[in-house]
Amino acid sequence: MRLAEVLGAVTAILLAFVVFSALAGPSPAYRYWGEENQRLVPAEPNTEWRAVSILLFSGLFPLFVSFGLVVLTLVIGLSALLRGEE
Repeated sequence: MRLAEVLGAVTAILLAFVVFSALAGPSPAYRYWGEENQRLVPAEPNTEWRAVSILLFSGLFPLFVSFGLVVLTLVIGLSALLRGEE
């Protein structure tokens, strides 16, 4: 096994851990706004879905692409580690 394979797999695992821990934790907005977020009024589901889809497919699209690259790197690194010396 080459050193580059080991470093690639370890890096992919660390990046995946960072992304998953960031997504699993509470949002900093809740801590910042505190009690003020209790005053929010629910909107129509159609309007909310439109706003969420605009956010996902425009603003957060690079994040999803980078998350996919991290997962792909993790899979390639783990398969190289499991394949062993050939």
